[in-house]
Amino acid sequence: MDGACHAILDAVHSSVRDALGKQGAGSRIGVAFSGGVDSTLLATVCDAMGYDVALLTVGFEGSHDVEFARVVASEMSRMRERHHILTIGDTSDFGNAYESVLDVVRTDNLSWIENSVAFYHICRLARIIPVDTVLAANGIDELFCGYDAYRRALCEYGGGGDYNVAGSDAAASDGRNPPAGANSTDYDAAAACGPAQISSGAADVIHEIMRQKIDNELRMMRAIDRVASLCGVSVLQPLLSRRFCRIAYGIPLSEKIRGPRDMYRKHVIRRLASEIGVPRASWQKRKKAMQYGSGIHKAVLRIRKRPAA
Repeated sequence: MDGACHAILDAVHSSVRDALGKQGAGSRIGVAFSGGVDSTLLATVCDAMGYDVALLTVGFEGSHDVEFARVVASEMSRMRERHHILTIGDTSDFGNAYESVLDVVRTDNLSWIENSVAFYHICRLARIIPVDTVLAANGIDELFCGYDAYRRALCEYGGGGDYNVAGSDAAASDGRNPPAGANSTDYDAAAACGPAQISSGAADVIHEIMRQKIDNELRMMRAIDRVASLCGVSVLQPLLSRRFCRIAYGIPLSEKIRGPRDMYRKHVIRRLASEIGVPRASWQKRKKAMQYGSGIHKAVLRIRKRPAA
């Protein structure tokens, strides 16, 4: 394992221990789990640290997250029997959850609302199991260039390239069709590219985007804390800790994004995941945000389009 991966792995260990405090090895915890590289890496590390990890997946029946999480969990021999799925129910049930979240979050920010609704269902599932502490892998996308905004910034400020290439985050979030090039061969080709030549101007812009996204994520997770309290559950974000952010900021951008046509990004995270035994199906997969993969985004839009009573 190379130095960058070692540094990140050590930071994950330390941040998880700090977040869980007195809950030592053997304690039962939940991990919000989509099967993507971030949540699977966090679950794998927590399991290796000796925690009794329950994988928590929510989504509408047939949604991407539910189906993909099943695939990835089936390849995790130590945790496959501890994978729990809450299939979101009928429209009225979802509408009630939506209203409960709005009463607590009180925002017009669509992303905050969708994420809050998703975590509301995760916390409901946690109470059923039961576990009272859930860890989330929020922070990796922000700190390791997971979002397409980083690639677009590199296109605009770092040497050109068409940022309207097929397969942006929005396209990848449509669960009906697999994104072009979303197979292991294409990921191997992306990972094999040399380090990106990132201009100082582009680096400044990317780091500013990073700071803004971390700030937004911290504020959003405080709102989600209020939602989780409705279920009597604590949601922790160890990968948004100051310790983890400090280590992540120190990882070179070239370890995070390869160039203006890099549709995968987060390369050092994917490399670490492969080193610690995360299933390949997870670490070679492109990003799909939880609200899209679960079907929650479309359900929220349908509710918001309804005429007021």
